[in-house]
Amino acid sequence: MTVTDVRPLDKRRCKVLTDGDFAFVLYRGEIKKLGIKEGEELKSSTLSEIEEILLKRGKERALYILKSGDKTERQIFKKLTDSGYPEQVAAAVLDFLREYNICDDKRYCREFIAQKISRLGERVIRKKLIEKGINKELIRECFEEFKAELSLNESSDESVRKLQLEACMKAARKKAGIKNSEKDLSELLREMDEKRYRSLYMSLMRKGFDGDLIRECLGRRELLT
Repeated sequence: MTVTDVRPLDKRRCKVLTDGDFAFVLYRGEIKKLGIKEGEELKSSTLSEIEEILLKRGKERALYILKSGDKTERQIFKKLTDSGYPEQVAAAVLDFLREYNICDDKRYCREFIAQKISRLGERVIRKKLIEKGINKELIRECFEEFKAELSLNESSDESVRKLQLEACMKAARKKAGIKNSEKDLSELLREMDEKRYRSLYMSLMRKGFDGDLIRECLGRRELLT
């Protein structure tokens, strides 16, 4: 592996390219210590040292990223590669996080569902989890487990529907501008013309609530059937 370029990235770091492709980022002092120069081959011992440096730094970076809150594996992988870590190093960092149960997509998925179910529709929750890198099968499994744990006396689907109806009502009141908790939403809906009603309906649809739930929430099924 030949070093083809060493480009300054900022005052302290340089981007090292090998065989014409981007390879890794090191501090200037590390480059000097390791004797990395343009046009020269990287010895296997030097490569091992580089990997050791990057892996240690990658672990520290990942732990720092997780300080602000749990992340999915895809989010951590992207943040590391965007910061200049080679993909193989990012993958090794994820192995380390999994080994110590620091990063767990299933735990993230379950907690996300629990946090969002009273604010967003199930469809949007699923979409957001997919965007964060959670696969559809794991999302399905986590929703099933969440529903099963909700209630011992009611069917899981009915328990989730109650939570979703409450979330839909809360979103409808917010969109309608009702700040006083004692004010009746149905009273405002009776005064609302069809254009405003449809605008409210579509706003709730965008939050992921299904049509039947919205019509139950708004109590005017006949307008949008």
